Amino acid sequence: MQDTYDIPLRCLVPAHIDGLVLSGRSISGESQASGSYRTQGGIMGIGQASGVVAAIAALTGVQPRAMNVKKVQDKLVSFGASVWRDEERKAREEAHAKECVQA
Repeated sequence: MQDTYDIPLRCLVPAHIDGLVLSGRSISGESQASGSYRTQGGIMGIGQASGVVAAIAALTGVQPRAMNVKKVQDKLVSFGASVWRDEERKAREEAHAKECVQA
């Protein structure tokens, strides 16, 4: 998919501060990308991911930077989040959005 990119977990977790997970405008990223990840959709997805990371860290005692990314992705998917570039899912979501706007 040409119009998407991933935001790695390491962008949400400071390298040298334990127990902290960042979200929204405070995440680490290049200035070229910040304009797109600071949109409402990006902020909501980043916030959901940050919340999942913080919850798993609190429940397991694992530092956020040491967290298993697959475990975070699996939990996000269980909540209905889209964490992979999936052309078919994107098409379904766009069709659903158009239906909602027309209703």
